[in-house]
Parts: sequence; C-alpha cells; structure tokens
Amino acid sequence: MRTSTTFSVVLCALPFALSACGPTDGSSRPGAADAAAVQVQAPDTARLRTIYAQIGGAYDSLMTRYAGMASGLTVDQRRVFQSMQQMYGQAAQMHGLMFSDTAMVRGGMMGRGATMGRGGMMGSGMVGGMRMGGVREWDQQMLGMHQAMAEMHRQAGEQDLAAMNVRMAQLYEQALQDTPSDTATPPERDGGQVSGSDVFTRNCAACHGAGGRGVAGAFPPLAMSDWVTGEARTPIRIVLYGLQGSMQVSGAAFNGTMPAFGARLTDRELAAVLSYVRSSWGNDALAISPADVKTVREAETGRTRPFTPGDVR
Repeated sequence: MRTSTTFSVVLCALPFALSACGPTDGSSRPGAADAAAVQVQAPDTARLRTIYAQIGGAYDSLMTRYAGMASGLTVDQRRVFQSMQQMYGQAAQMHGLMFSDTAMVRGGMMGRGATMGRGGMMGSGMVGGMRMGGVREWDQQMLGMHQAMAEMHRQAGEQDLAAMNVRMAQLYEQALQDTPSDTATPPERDGGQVSGSDVFTRNCAACHGAGGRGVAGAFPPLAMSDWVTGEARTPIRIVLYGLQGSMQVSGAAFNGTMPAFGARLTDRELAAVLSYVRSSWGNDALAISPADVKTVREAETGRTRPFTPGDVR
C-alpha cells in the first residue's frame, strides 16, 4: 500500500554550512540577463535582520517546548530533531558572518550549535564575507527540516508542535524571498582524493541514515532507489539545483522540497558522494566523474530554481 508523506529530500550538510536552494516555485531557470541580475543583486539586510530575529525567537520557543518532552520523541523524531539543532547552530553562525555584526553574533542567534564549516565562503555574490548562494541553500535546508518535523508531528497527533515547526518553515521561506541567488561554482578545496563515504557522513547521513534508508514521513530512502541509480544526469541535477514536487520513491508518495548543494559542494565532492551512494546498500550503478558534474553544471548555467520531478525523469 502506498503512503503519502510530505518530505524534504535533504542531503544534510552539517560541517559544510553556508548554503540552501532557490525559490520553491519550481519554475525554470532565467535567461542569461536575469541570471546576471540575480548574481549582483544585494539582499535587503534590514528585512533579513528582522526575519532572522523572528526565527531566533520562534526557535527558542520551540526548544522550550521540546525540552519538556525530550523523552517522548520517537527514534526518528529524535534523529531529525538532533540534526535540526546542529544545523540551526551552524546557520546562526552563518547569518552572523553574513551581516558582519557583533551585535547579531552576540544576540539570540548564536551559540546554539556546532562550529562553522569552511566551505563555500569564496566567490561572487558575497555579503559580509558570505556567498549568497550558500546562504540560500542553507536556509532552504532549514526550511525542509522544519517541514519534515511538522509532518512527523501531524502524523503523531501533536498539532501544537506541528504548528510551531510550520511557523519556522514559513519564516525561512520569507528569508529565501529576500536573499538573492549566486550561481557561481564553489572553488575546489585542497587537493587529494575525496572520499565519497566521508562526504556522505558529513552531509547526508543525519537525514538519510548511515544505511541510506531515510526516515519514514520525512526523508525518502536512497537505498535501492532508481532516482539514485538511473541515468547519471538525474541525481547530478538534483544535488546541484534541488528538487520540488510530488514523486514516488520505493512505492511511497512524497511531496516536498530538496535543497540544492551546488553552491556548497565542489564538482569533485558531488561526484564522490554520488558515486558512493550509487554503489552502496544494494545499489549497483556506474560511478560519476567530476567531469560529469561539470558538464551538467555548465549546461544549466544561470539556473536558480529547483527542478521538478518531471524535469529530471
């Protein structure tokens, strides 16, 4: 029997902070002139400060509510919740760097999570030392986490917690509307071989699980999924630009948003993690090369919107 759930197909990037995907309307990429305009557009920092302050307050209220029921969370809820805490701490640090404002850093949005990662801090479209494409991808990822938690709480009949997570998702959506895109390719990091397993552990396992089985009601499985093992261009396009809309994964219906990773992970990192996923947990598909990723990235130059499932299949 097929089940219907709302999901955020997220390859969680905990240490490689600095990112989230484009607007969630699923529209196609703009023309070259529009893309250029997007890259140089400055964010409305005053409005973003207000939104992030609201996010900080809503997050504190949510954490207070969770503190009273920590032992009552299911295993899957606890896993997503812990990932959300780590990601929020990194996102808060990222926003502080974006504004380069010690008052912002010392205020309600800092000190709640892990240490900031180093990826994605160079390139065009920078504000306060931050690449705006990375900011968008990270906020989109937080939006997806709260969408997933909201759905899990709805299914458990916990309507107050569902509503609080919906509110968080709405605030991140507002932030996305005021954050311009940056389509520049991230610079390659230090040389040497890239371990797909390591990239997966740092960026994906928190949501999709070490065994690629996903989380019921939140994150679709990667194991034995033809979305992963099919034509190489399909998973490449998804991780570069994100995915939004209804889809079937292993007999279950999902409808939600996956954030992009094109502004955070390099071609070598994306090739390594996709090759790892395509050959793990019973998957048996050909490896993907950095050149494969580069070809798709260049073919989609200027795209700032996520794909829909129909676009990539």
